[in-house]
Amino acid sequence: MRMTIILVPMVFKAVRYLGPLHTTAFVLLAAAVYASRKAHVRAAKALSVSAVALVLLSVLSVAPRPFADQPFPDAQEAADSARQLVSGNGYVTYVHENKRHPPRYPPGFALALAPFAAAGDDYPWNVQRGATFYAALYVLVAAAAAWSLGGPVAGALAAVLIGFSPFTRAEASLIMSDAFAAGATVLLMLLLLSPTPKRVSAAGLLAGALVATRLPTLVNLVALLVVLPWPMRRRVLLFAAPPLAALCLYNWVTFGGPLRTGYDYWLPEVKNFALAFAHTAPMKGDGPWLVGDLLDGRLLRWVCPCPLGGPQAAMSNLFFYPSVVLGLFWVYLPPLFSVVGMLYGWERRREPVVRFALLVAGFSLLLFTFYYYQGARFMAAPATLLGVLASAKLAGWLGRGAGRAPAA
Repeated sequence: MRMTIILVPMVFKAVRYLGPLHTTAFVLLAAAVYASRKAHVRAAKALSVSAVALVLLSVLSVAPRPFADQPFPDAQEAADSARQLVSGNGYVTYVHENKRHPPRYPPGFALALAPFAAAGDDYPWNVQRGATFYAALYVLVAAAAAWSLGGPVAGALAAVLIGFSPFTRAEASLIMSDAFAAGATVLLMLLLLSPTPKRVSAAGLLAGALVATRLPTLVNLVALLVVLPWPMRRRVLLFAAPPLAALCLYNWVTFGGPLRTGYDYWLPEVKNFALAFAHTAPMKGDGPWLVGDLLDGRLLRWVCPCPLGGPQAAMSNLFFYPSVVLGLFWVYLPPLFSVVGMLYGWERRREPVVRFALLVAGFSLLLFTFYYYQGARFMAAPATLLGVLASAKLAGWLGRGAGRAPAA
């Protein structure tokens, strides 16, 4: 009786946080695990598809954050530059004192938002619908990748956990490019499951286009070149070249050099990378205010006393980013869930798709450790890729792998 009194409020609190759609998805996931253990393949697939569908509906139904409260200038520049593209004014923004300026980021995300900016007159909410759509697509691609590696239960597990995360909920409410770039990175992983010439060509084109969206995604192109054999590397470079050349041309015309960017225009005094930034970043980071920890930093309270924002605003890059990937800050995955993904990666490290995921995770950790600004959202691709691998591994432990795809 006493246990019931304790558990009932906890269940109601969890349901309020998740919402009825996501709560039902958890129940369907449990049913899919049971069906898989009983070798009911069709039932496991049907239940898994239903769970994924409910998670997507849950993400699409996230209420947007008021536009004035979204991160400035990132959200405002992305939305306005998409509107200016549709209006025929070019890739510019007027959000700074209503004067014409080039945005600080490459044009890829604005181009992806442009169809939504053209779809209605209720700016900025037409653009916001595009950002929410890409957040849901990010979850869908992660579920598809996990399904391809570990069967339907793996796909449902990835969808439920990643769709439930604070990162996905935040990205669905903001006009930010992090979920868009992470979903495209997972799509590269999917293309590597069967690296035919056409898929390798598509991977090269996508990797180049991603660099024209977020410059740090250059790590994806490097990882592709490492894991693929030489003939396929040439194909990747051939198809990555057009978007990269277009980006260099844009930089040259706009900022005076192919390697100059919007940061040289807006923040000429800032040094982006330095060894010292591993210990002390020169600029205040996102902290918990943009994408928070589901556990409110409870697992790392021992590092305090902390400034306003708790442990998530107090750690150096060197320790912060591994803590995010390991789930000690539950931004993407439950605590230590990614360790299961690392185990799966070690067991199948000879497969290109697995090596790609591990390399992207390693390169991203290395890159952002020495970056001048700190944000948990920068670990979206590494954490998601490891979450996909972990879902495939855990599905094998939970069930019999009903509908399991053949090894890549």
